[in-house]
Amino acid sequence: MEQTDWHQQTEDRFIQQVADELLADLRRRQFSSLILAAAPTALGVLRRAMSDEVKATIVAEVDKDLTRMPLTSWRTPSSRRSKLPEERGPLIALSVPIRAGMPD
Repeated sequence: MEQTDWHQQTEDRFIQQVADELLADLRRRQFSSLILAAAPTALGVLRRAMSDEVKATIVAEVDKDLTRMPLTSWRTPSSRRSKLPEERGPLIALSVPIRAGMPD
């Protein structure tokens, strides 16, 4: 009998909750475009959990683990702003310690 991985179940529920809330916000017209920032593995898990409706709004993804980055570094210098899409949506930064062994 395989042991239940409670930590993994919590992570899975959190990712699904984020995906569900994004869909609800989209349907309430809280955003029309979306920029996702998360560790590469977390992005893969979130992509699988998101609806096609939400996926269609993604204009950019930042596949970087930002969990240890100080909030002061989140400000984008004006010289780097041009790298972001013109029509920027909300930035969703996912700080979830998804296990590296999970398939993308």
